[in-house]
Amino acid sequence: MKIKKIIYKTTLLFFFLSSYLLSGQIIRKMDPDEYLLKDNFRDLYSGTNSDNNVETETGDFSFNWGNGFNTAFNNLVLLDAARKEREYRNWYARQQNLIKEEIEKKLDKEFGSFDDAKNEYFAHIEMNNTNRYRTPIRSNYNWKYRTGRSKEENYLRELKSLQLREVEIRAGNIDNPQFPFIEVNDIPLKDFKSLNDISQYRNRTEIAFGDNTWEKDEYRDIRDRLDNLGSDFDNEVLSLKHSFYNDFSEWERLGLMQLLLNYEQYKESISCMICILPDELTKFRGSDMATPKFIEDYARKNKMASSISIFDPKYIDVYPYKYQNNFCGGAINYAEWERDKKEALYNMVRNTSTPNYAALNLIGELGIEDSNQKNWLLNSENSNNVDAITDFLNDNRVNGILSAETNNFAKLATDTWLDNSEFILNNFNSYSQFIPDYEARMSQQELQIFNNQSLGIKNRYLYNAYIASEKAKELFPGSQRNTKADAFRHSYFHSLNTYFIGYNLSVQLGDAHEIDTPAHLELEKVMDLYNNEVGRQKARNPSIRFNAVGTLFVRLSDAISSGDLVHLSPLNSDSTINSNTLLVPTN
Repeated sequence: MKIKKIIYKTTLLFFFLSSYLLSGQIIRKMDPDEYLLKDNFRDLYSGTNSDNNVETETGDFSFNWGNGFNTAFNNLVLLDAARKEREYRNWYARQQNLIKEEIEKKLDKEFGSFDDAKNEYFAHIEMNNTNRYRTPIRSNYNWKYRTGRSKEENYLRELKSLQLREVEIRAGNIDNPQFPFIEVNDIPLKDFKSLNDISQYRNRTEIAFGDNTWEKDEYRDIRDRLDNLGSDFDNEVLSLKHSFYNDFSEWERLGLMQLLLNYEQYKESISCMICILPDELTKFRGSDMATPKFIEDYARKNKMASSISIFDPKYIDVYPYKYQNNFCGGAINYAEWERDKKEALYNMVRNTSTPNYAALNLIGELGIEDSNQKNWLLNSENSNNVDAITDFLNDNRVNGILSAETNNFAKLATDTWLDNSEFILNNFNSYSQFIPDYEARMSQQELQIFNNQSLGIKNRYLYNAYIASEKAKELFPGSQRNTKADAFRHSYFHSLNTYFIGYNLSVQLGDAHEIDTPAHLELEKVMDLYNNEVGRQKARNPSIRFNAVGTLFVRLSDAISSGDLVHLSPLNSDSTINSNTLLVPTN
């Protein structure tokens, strides 16, 4: 009898070790650091058990979960061993109770039975899955809806533009449209010369509008359903979950439950959208019912009911009686439906306001791409400035054409007004004369750096030089060389450069400007470089948010008074230096 018992234990141990080796191979592939299986088996199968009513030495499930599937594998080995011995009913019931207790810990709630705990845990799992997956799906549909709404506004604006252009052409105005640079399908209105052109692009835009409108509404309805999936969704998900559970044998159900406890923790620990089970657990794959695909499909099939757009292809199926020739049915009059769609669209176009047309036309003519400048021009509060720039352009056209200098100056007006800075369009002639004079005084190295910059930076650099020169003359009339005026001009110029085009570029251009200074004028170079750097520091500390031009003007004016800047003294009558000339503070 003793020999039989030894043989039995040896056989059972061999079975456990075989199962362990198979499971251990899988786990080592998943996580090389998880080598605790051998110790777990030694503990589980040590032969000790405090339950005197159990007919076997098989251990209980463990719920000391890690981030992998070690414990799940161990538990399945125990389950398989118990299943092979049909008399282990007490063991089975005890594992159900252990699972119930583990669920109670997780949900912080007591249950009267295993089934009650299991049902509540299923609801908990699928609620977590729904919350995990619904948000990104909802965000995607909200983005689609917002994009569609933006497209709808653009299509209406284009149709309104074509409508205005049609009126002009019918009145004989072929070559001088009111808004020549507003675009329809990337074509400026000035290029529409005939009613046939208008008709061609109107038909194309109307079709695109209709398709976009019903799709946009559908995205909105799906988004709204995702905001409120409702009890029907919960019931359908749980019904599928229970059906999946019931398809297994009673022993496999026990294995599924202990795995789900581990699997939910595993999903949370690695924050996976789609978690992959090892091959040994493949029969439990698909236990999640509220998957991203299921949630999206449900929302699409059960989207929120709202008034369907007349442009929706399904409109005729929802309201067929509107276009049937009698109350009892009959053929659909599709031509009448098309007329109703055109009338609905016509009313929408007619009600489309055009307060931003002047700004849109200006954006198109100047080729403005900066989003901040666009938004500033489209802001109704700035309509007076838009009108001023438009008038300036009209006054400076030559045979209907703008010069590059005129175009750039108008862009500068937008750029400076955006900063709440002083800018006078009437300074155009003075500024136009200043540019070639300043460029002639730029060193070759400075020109090389300058020419590699964007048009916006070039414009800003030249304007900064201009405004610094004008303000220096205003503050300190008389000689502008080596004097306080010179000190202010350099410091103010590079404070503006630091703010608008960046500290590093200000240093590069400022140093390059002085690189060709002759040796006998070294003192002038030292003065200029010193004042340049003081100006930069005034722009860097502290930062400036609004009206940089005005704020920096005050700071550098104060720097003159406090002696933060330097100038040269004494000077000759023509402001040149002599052997007695020194650098002295401006106060």
